[in-house]
Amino acid sequence: RARPMELDLDRAARRFAKDTSARAKEAASKREKLRAEREATRAIAARREAAKAAEEAAAAAAAAVEAEHRAADLERNRGVYYSEQLRPILSRAAEERGIVRRCDKAQLPPSAAASLSDASHNGVAAFEISVPATGAATHATLLDFGAPEGAIGLPEPLLRGLNMLPAAAASTPAAASDADAASASGAPGEPSDASDLLPPLPVAVGGGGAHVSVRYRRLPRGSFARFQPVEQRFRLEVEDVKALLESELMRRTTLSVGDTILVGASLAAEAGGAAGGDSSAAGSGGGYALRVLALQPEPAVSLIDTDLEVEIDISLEEERNVAAKAEAERRAAEAAAAAREAAAAQAQAEAAAAAAVEAAEAEAAAAARREREERREAAAAALPAELSAGGVLLSIRCPDGSRCVRRLEPDAPLEAAFLLAEAGWVEQPGTAPLPPAFKLAAQFPRRVFARDGAAAVSLAAAGLGGAQEALLIELPSE
Repeated sequence: RARPMELDLDRAARRFAKDTSARAKEAASKREKLRAEREATRAIAARREAAKAAEEAAAAAAAAVEAEHRAADLERNRGVYYSEQLRPILSRAAEERGIVRRCDKAQLPPSAAASLSDASHNGVAAFEISVPATGAATHATLLDFGAPEGAIGLPEPLLRGLNMLPAAAASTPAAASDADAASASGAPGEPSDASDLLPPLPVAVGGGGAHVSVRYRRLPRGSFARFQPVEQRFRLEVEDVKALLESELMRRTTLSVGDTILVGASLAAEAGGAAGGDSSAAGSGGGYALRVLALQPEPAVSLIDTDLEVEIDISLEEERNVAAKAEAERRAAEAAAAAREAAAAQAQAEAAAAAAVEAAEAEAAAAARREREERREAAAAALPAELSAGGVLLSIRCPDGSRCVRRLEPDAPLEAAFLLAEAGWVEQPGTAPLPPAFKLAAQFPRRVFARDGAAAVSLAAAGLGGAQEALLIELPSE
């Protein structure tokens, strides 16, 4: 038996070992947690470094692209460079001053004057105006430096072409009157109040509101332009296309591929004013939209002091109608081809079915002929011997008019008459073979003999015991 002191020592040793193990596990857990925290910290730092490096690389790439664009612009523009991101505002300054070519006149901020001081030797200063958020782009020429800093004043037609014209700025008579009244109280060429500012686009550049990219461009004089009316009514309603286009192009200084210009709207307004508001003189709808499809010598040209050759393509509406008609014809042709294929497949299936039926019928006919030959041979073998004289001269007329004749004993079984018919009649080619269920008939008086029980009845007992007896074969009805 263990003593009490030894038991106490054992318990103490176990408790010490347990406590030591728990402390070791706790220390290991703390070390693991600390290691995980250090790894997480290093991962966060690495991600931050990678993001910073990516930002620096993107900034360097953007700077390189901008430097390349700058060099290209300087060469193209004969040493003039201007590129800014500006906030577009509605400007009616050119219209208020009575400038004829007012549809694409832009106002820049005063700070742009320094960058464009050498642009005069290139003629009228022109600019490419694009919307980074949508990719829409067009061109304009300089009106003045009357826009607020950070903004560019653009006329309504140009804003409409960029899809940036707010609904409140639509050129209704009321809106125009309000704009005239507001501009009369302010400086010429400046926005009348903050309500003229355009609303932000869904995707803004640099986290701000709606901005456009403005770059100086030296434009060549245009020599050729191809337009496409949007609606078919342009061809139907416009008689003097040349005069209508000249009146509109005289209101512009530039053209860009992708522009959509509205021709006849000003004539409609004038006709409407003269006729008490009726604008039908310039076509139903008060104007015609034309798309600029092609330009020469470049995709953007100047219209100042140039003689422009013009072509008018088929309208977009007619083009779509032609395409829809072609598509309908294609679908009809495909449907007709499919119907022909289906008919051919059906005819082929019917021909195959008919061939199968014909083959089955031919096989059945061959089988019937083989069975008939077997019955003929069996009947010939079972037929009683013919008498040389006396007895009953039995004559059986066959369906083809031929006769089977044999002299038999009067007490010969009636079955002998059926055997004679089966053995003696040879069917002509194409004739159906004699079926097993045929009957024999006597004419005067009419009697019909079936084969069932014929083996047990003699010719005499059947009433066929005379010196000569005539029978005919009767085939079973269908």
